[in-house]
Order: sequence, then structure tokens, then C-alpha cells
Amino acid sequence: MTNTNKQNLEEIIKGIEENRILDVFEKYYHDDCVMFEKGDSTNRVGKDANRKAEESFVQNAQIHSVKLNKIMADGNNTAYEMYMDFTYGGHNVKKTQWAIQEWRDGKVIKEEFCKYNINPLNKEFIQYINSTNTIKFRYGELDPKQDERFTKHFIIASIGVALFFGVIFSVILILLKKFVYPDGKMDGTGSTVV
Repeated sequence: MTNTNKQNLEEIIKGIEENRILDVFEKYYHDDCVMFEKGDSTNRVGKDANRKAEESFVQNAQIHSVKLNKIMADGNNTAYEMYMDFTYGGHNVKKTQWAIQEWRDGKVIKEEFCKYNINPLNKEFIQYINSTNTIKFRYGELDPKQDERFTKHFIIASIGVALFFGVIFSVILILLKKFVYPDGKMDGTGSTVV
């Protein structure tokens, strides 16, 4: 079954590269397929629901370039890593993602997308997020819960680092005053520093 699944996966990839996403979806995806984005299959259970999501992407995206990086096949499991550069809803998205498939009867029954290489410091992306006051979850945007956790952890870590270095600096000053300058003359002029 591996060769058939791998050949079918290669056809799916070729369809993506040739902008025939809906054609390969119809041909190679099982009626009971489930697709996951960031571990979530909400509104992605069954071929009809997934067709709507794929149609939405095709209608709103203009693909500029696609590059297959890696492909793997093992029995009823396959995966590929792909770089994509496309415009979605007027905003340019450049991302690399893994797509992991489980096959049944020569068709994809389960697919999960794992995205990375998202650049949240991209000025256009930040302007888009600020202008909409919402963060969409499909095709490469940030997860607001994860971003909120990161911000909280960053602030706590920054305070911790500042306190740590403040304590270290204070200890160094105390040790200098006690052992290096026991008479209290630390300014190099001979006068006592208070």
C-alpha cells in the first residue's frame, strides 16, 4: 500500500503546485476525512466540511510559489514539508508547514497541518493584526492564547532577570565596600563615599 499512497501523495503535491487543489481534494480525500489545523478539527470533519474550507482557501488565495522540501511514506502514513508563498485576503503569507496524512483505501482519511517559520515581527503582518483586531487561525496567523501566554512569560522573565542583576550588582557593591574599600573610599579621590 505504501507505493500507492506515496504515488497518490505525489499527485496531491503536484495538484497543489499546479493550483488544482480542489481537483486533487475530490480525487484523493476520503468521504470521512478529518483535517486538523494546530490540533483543532473544528469545522473540519467530513468531506463536505473540508471541501468548504478548501474552496474558501482557493477563492481567497493567490499562490505565488510552492516548494516541496521533503516527502515520506510508511505504510498508511505519509507526510510532506512544503514552503508556500501566497496572498490570502490581500496579505502576503510565507510559511513552511508539514502535512501529515493517514490513508484508508487509497484516500486520505486524516490530515494534520503543522506550521512554523511564522514571522510575527513582519510589519505588514502586525499592521494587519492591529487593523482587524482579530487573529484568524487558518493559513499561518498567530494563536492569541499562545501569544498571550508568551507575553506574560516574557514580562515575568524580564522582571526576574532585572531583579537578579539588581541583586548581583548590590552584592558586588557591598563586597567591594567591605573587602576592597573597607575605609569607604571608593571614588578614587580619597574622599569618603557615602
